[in-house]
Amino acid sequence: MHYLPHWTVNGERTSSQFDAWRAATQLGIKPKFYFYEAEYDQLDWTKEPTESWDELCYERCTTLRQKYKKISLFYSAGRDSHHILKCFYHFGIPLDEIVLLNLKTNHIRQDELIRLIYPQVHNFLRKYPKTIVTTVDVGPDEFDNYFQDDWLEKPATALVHGYFQPTNFSYYVKQILHADEPSHGIILGVDKPRIIIEDGKYYSGVMDKTMETFITDIPNIELFYYAPDMPKLHLKQSWMTLNHIEKTYGGAEYNHIQLDPLLNSKFVSPSDSVFTISTKAIETNTLFKKPSSITNEFLKDYCGNSHSQYYDDFCIASGRGAAWNINLGIQNGTSKYKNNGQEEIFQNLIRDAIADKWTSVNNFTHAMDYLKAAYSSAFNKGDPYQGTLGLYSKLYYMKDAT
Repeated sequence: MHYLPHWTVNGERTSSQFDAWRAATQLGIKPKFYFYEAEYDQLDWTKEPTESWDELCYERCTTLRQKYKKISLFYSAGRDSHHILKCFYHFGIPLDEIVLLNLKTNHIRQDELIRLIYPQVHNFLRKYPKTIVTTVDVGPDEFDNYFQDDWLEKPATALVHGYFQPTNFSYYVKQILHADEPSHGIILGVDKPRIIIEDGKYYSGVMDKTMETFITDIPNIELFYYAPDMPKLHLKQSWMTLNHIEKTYGGAEYNHIQLDPLLNSKFVSPSDSVFTISTKAIETNTLFKKPSSITNEFLKDYCGNSHSQYYDDFCIASGRGAAWNINLGIQNGTSKYKNNGQEEIFQNLIRDAIADKWTSVNNFTHAMDYLKAAYSSAFNKGDPYQGTLGLYSKLYYMKDAT
């Protein structure tokens, strides 16, 4: 049996980020972040898997279909979940349910849901009309249920940059959908690889800050690209990304398979053209400035910043394919939160919630004040609204940098 991702302090495991930092701060140390080491340790990270990307994605989809009686996909129409939806669609493997979040307090997300997400879902339903679409409303009642007076103490609590919004998917799965059942697989579009350079060597790792909303104590939640029972999928995307970085920033251009990973798949019917990438989208995929050299700072921007000029390129490198419309924030990363604290949309919501006397906003702001006073050393710039200090999982050596 594999261990779910978690933090450890002095050998003690916890799925609560707050619990880990509280214990570590009291000891004057940092927590350690465990991420499927038992499975990843078995791989030879110096060799790229021989299977093609579409072959591995096909295997992942069929394995999930066989593993569970019911499978559901949380779908945001972003680059990860959209690639997963396309895989199930083109491989002829039906989903039982598509789950959408209706963030009623966020007008930007509501607009995306109605104008952009629903049409993509309808494309899928034309081929698989029996797939159920479940829209989860997230409004003041859900905020009060999530931000209770003891929310910091709950398992799988995520300290996500001070976002005043129910952020942890464990909450949606367990408290709203009541889908924490062994026979029900919940698929999340998580996540792309993180490549770093240390001492002239390339490594693949996972940072907890990109994972904090997905750390869970629910075993039937499936992180599509990080499957512990199929670790080769993450190994493959790590190598695809590294190969692309070295080639692209050495002057090479995209090949067609990168822009549409399912283009020549033996598992796909040629007639399935609903999710075809537009020529205009492909033409815009080279409009970014290339760095003069590949440094760790560049890699942090490339792999860790959805607002960087390289986000679309990163998605292509890691097997997600070209954007179906690069001008849309939902596809180019600009509608994602910036992860730099004090997001305007959340600060405005906090002010409105205080005026409307939500119970949740008092519990949230009091917790932020408490964290700053008691555990400021755990946060960037000592500010809980800036999020915790990032922790890497075990790093796996891939090759020497040239």
